[in-house]
Amino acid sequence: MLRQPCFSWFCPNYGPGSNGLRSDLSLNDIIDSAIIAENMGFDAILTPADSNSYDPWMLSMQIISKTQKIRPIIALRPGFIAPVYTARMIATLQQLSGGRADFNIVTGGSTLELAKEGCRLSHEERYRRTYEYMEVISNLLKETKPYSFNGQFYNITNATLFPKIPDLIHPKFYIAGASADAVKVAKSFGDFYLMWAQPIESTKQQLLQFEQHDKVLDYSLRVNIIVRKNKQEAIEAANATIQDRSNSRRLIELVNIHSDSVGQKKMMALALEGGVHDTCLWSNISVGKTGSVPFLVGSTEEVRNSLKRYLELGFSNFILASTDTGSEIGYISEEIVSYFHNCL
Repeated sequence: MLRQPCFSWFCPNYGPGSNGLRSDLSLNDIIDSAIIAENMGFDAILTPADSNSYDPWMLSMQIISKTQKIRPIIALRPGFIAPVYTARMIATLQQLSGGRADFNIVTGGSTLELAKEGCRLSHEERYRRTYEYMEVISNLLKETKPYSFNGQFYNITNATLFPKIPDLIHPKFYIAGASADAVKVAKSFGDFYLMWAQPIESTKQQLLQFEQHDKVLDYSLRVNIIVRKNKQEAIEAANATIQDRSNSRRLIELVNIHSDSVGQKKMMALALEGGVHDTCLWSNISVGKTGSVPFLVGSTEEVRNSLKRYLELGFSNFILASTDTGSEIGYISEEIVSYFHNCL
């Protein structure tokens, strides 16, 4: 029997970017979207950390203060805040919120984006830094005595953590990445291995890296959704979002030039390939405001069945988004979230 999944929403926290797309949402609008997501049955909301987004820590604190139970998943970039201080921020936030925050560790793959913040490390160096960063944070969050660490990027002597946080309100860590370096970090420190939607067979191959792994690790999937009562209505809604294919192709070219992310390049190759995979997985509208994430486009039954196939592979958590927070979240909540909450 399939276990009941958790559903998260991708926070529409974006401003003007190099892709020419922007959000017209104010901070109050974004908070309202979190309230809507909570009322629609979503368990969590992912707040991204791109340079064209509002700060996810500040935004998440506001979300926590304005909602009752939805959990922000805060995108956290290693290296830009020292790990000892990051651990203190996490512990303080968990105390203030009653343990309502989790964290998405974003090592980063865009060389342009990283350069904006002064990071010019290679792909391998960034993941070595992330590994050390997570080792320090993980030990501090559970250590009760002074902690020391001597690595390539961090050298710490007798660090302590205040406030302490009990296991009951310990945060979960989502770690993404398709490279061997990313998988190593996920195996060591992740509670969730976060993947972007791919065809089922490709997904199976990627998960083989975790076979016979002794750490309990759940899988989380980022996928966008356009769902309607019948397939034709869903296709028409999807086609209405594809206004400028030449612009999308140019964005794909830019990602391939300025990114050393293995996962991003996989997504771009899938987008260039186009077409429909596994009944209703569309990759040709995956470049846009919600990231390079493919869409499930189809009837209620098709989208439900597609998600069930990922559940069968071991995914227990889905981070969803669509072309619009307003109307689309209603369709998704009614046809997808409510169904899985009530029928599994």
